[in-house]
Amino acid sequence: MEPKFLLNFSTHKKDLALFDGDWSKLEAFVARNGFHGIEPYPVGEVDRIQVPKGLVKGLLLRFFVIIRELWNEGMDGLQRVFGSLEVARAFYGGLHRQVLIDTYAKQMDLANSLGCSYVVFHPVHWFLNFPTGILSHGRKRSSCRKWH
Repeated sequence: MEPKFLLNFSTHKKDLALFDGDWSKLEAFVARNGFHGIEPYPVGEVDRIQVPKGLVKGLLLRFFVIIRELWNEGMDGLQRVFGSLEVARAFYGGLHRQVLIDTYAKQMDLANSLGCSYVVFHPVHWFLNFPTGILSHGRKRSSCRKWH
């Protein structure tokens, strides 16, 4: 089996802006630089119609690095890590494990519709002993981007 060289690429609008938001320009860049396709990390909504057929080979599912507290619906832990449940809600898009299930189901549907032959799933829980509210940056609103 010959190795495939794929470009891991976020679909965030700022990243797509590198190609003027034009998927065909991304496709040309991929071909010009010897890649066989892309492995996108979907951020926000992906307009499936705009994605050139065959460009996407696999999909990198959303990577939640602090997953245990949300999966266990540990409100005290979420409060401690994020400083407030409002900030945790903004980070995850909700406060219950169904948010994770819905996010992955939606991304699996995206992978299927783009013809992906695989997805990458990182079920990891990374957590250090952060000071309370470390992710709120001392503000009422989080500066964390919502990644789904």
